[in-house]
Amino acid sequence: MEEILMSMIFNGINLVKELEFSLSSQESPESDLSSSLSSISTLFGDVNERLKTLLAWRNSLSQYQPEPEPVLMLDMTN
Repeated sequence: MEEILMSMIFNGINLVKELEFSLSSQESPESDLSSSLSSISTLFGDVNERLKTLLAWRNSLSQYQPEPEPVLMLDMTN
């Protein structure tokens, strides 16, 4: 799942770079700007939700792991 999240984040970064380029060229109509911002916002919102789900899942697993039992160490030097 982490690979998917990283891929989504890099995709979002690429969308931001494309938006930055289109803003610097000043050729984008406002509707394109709105669409780009909406896509970026949706993508990062999805990443955030997936990350929250992953963290909740990991936390739930750690609650059910048994405590390690102490191990008696024998003196083997004699």
